[in-house]
Amino acid sequence: MQTITLKLIIGIITMSILTALISACSSAPKKPSYASSYLEALENRQGETVSKQAVEGFSQLFSDLKQEDLQAAVRNAYSDEFYFNDTFRSIDNIDDLVDYFLQTSDNINATKVYIEDIVQSDKDFYVRWVMDIDFETYNKKIVTRSIGMSHLRFNTEGKIILHQDFWDNTDAFFRHLPIVGPMITRVQKRL
Repeated sequence: MQTITLKLIIGIITMSILTALISACSSAPKKPSYASSYLEALENRQGETVSKQAVEGFSQLFSDLKQEDLQAAVRNAYSDEFYFNDTFRSIDNIDDLVDYFLQTSDNINATKVYIEDIVQSDKDFYVRWVMDIDFETYNKKIVTRSIGMSHLRFNTEGKIILHQDFWDNTDAFFRHLPIVGPMITRVQKRL
């Protein structure tokens, strides 16, 4: 039992060191935490009461990130100013979001999101989805499935002004990366 505990502690320390090294190498200024950014966006992006049809732009965009005119699909789905967080990035302007989706599209072979359920609570929409992702990392083909939920708010034009994803990107993406993936798997097995 002591060996497992010691190995777990060593694994956690190793992950902490790697995280610190990656953070130290970054020249970007430190951003507010995801939780504080999301809570601020909830206050500042109140949204409008719209029908469930407003979710159609979201559904069409995420049904295929390799679609022919991805830039137009992003601009049709999102307002010029918004809050977006998919657990990888936080973005608040349309040009950066278009660039992000184009980069994402370039780095995947295919993606498909299946909308399982949409719940509306006044101006808030909660979209439960399943996502299949096909990508390659270090010459290894990966096909993975993930589940998640997106919290959406819309403006009067039916465009997204708040988009917060809740999903396990570790399971869908990071555990497939060399070095990091096996470390994550070992830590998860020991918890």
